[in-house]
Amino acid sequence: MEMRQLLQVMEVYKTHSIGKAAQNLYISQPTLTVSIRQLEDELGERLFVRSRKGTEPTLFGRRFIRYIAPICNQFGTLDAAVADLRRRSSKELTVSVPPVGACCRAYAAVLKRHRGGMLDARLRECFASTAITDVELGRSEIAVVAVVSAEMPLFDHLLRLKGLEYSGFLQTPPAISVSRDHPLAQRQSVEVEDLQGYAQMIYSDNAGNSMFEDALHIGGEIDKIYINSRAGLTELMKVTGAFGVTALKLERQDDDDPDICIVPLTGTGIEVHVGWVRRSGITLGQLAEEYIDLLRGLLDVEEQAD
Repeated sequence: MEMRQLLQVMEVYKTHSIGKAAQNLYISQPTLTVSIRQLEDELGERLFVRSRKGTEPTLFGRRFIRYIAPICNQFGTLDAAVADLRRRSSKELTVSVPPVGACCRAYAAVLKRHRGGMLDARLRECFASTAITDVELGRSEIAVVAVVSAEMPLFDHLLRLKGLEYSGFLQTPPAISVSRDHPLAQRQSVEVEDLQGYAQMIYSDNAGNSMFEDALHIGGEIDKIYINSRAGLTELMKVTGAFGVTALKLERQDDDDPDICIVPLTGTGIEVHVGWVRRSGITLGQLAEEYIDLLRGLLDVEEQAD
């Protein structure tokens, strides 16, 4: 009995198909069929039978799968565990962050400290759902996330299911970003009603995810322009008179572009939780710890309890 055979059994069970399982495992269907039969011969029992629903486990097969499922799941985390070990033994910094300037400035500061030291650094700009998947799969050591308060219970539940843990930086109200010559630019604050008549510029990734714009529920007839280029976002904002939505304490008036103003958005009942995520029980590497400390300093916040 080999580990590859157990993984093959789990894939057939998930897909209900020898052909689909073989495709997912990047092997030929005859090769998979022979491997499963060899395992059945060794066990002295059939694991699968054909039915109208596809390839289904026998009674013995279902019991066998219950035993091997935890083993296969643990084996599936091995790549991420090896990545963590390699990361702690080298100057590696892999971070997934939302599209805000403070996250990039902190990252640049770490790179400047350690330049010339054989760095292996990767920065992925994405939103919370993609970022936590990056950490779960070992693509990133840590992820900075911004989540609205209404979504935090579901977010916490999802992290527990994935074996991840969250540490909070701060809670902050939303704000809008507009060009400096925009009619709302000189206001001390704005409300949702003040946004009527202006287009909304929304930065979204290739999967259609955005930050937390949908939580605002801006009514009325309002144009929404989705774009996946940060540079394009600010340029189009200047030309079209559109506004964007961000988190107040994540941006500064002179952040990245002196022609863009940040104006507090009040009366929404929304708070944005900003923090970072890592795999539970994992000790951070040196550069990741430095990054978190630098980001906390840029955000001017005190460390909070997990």
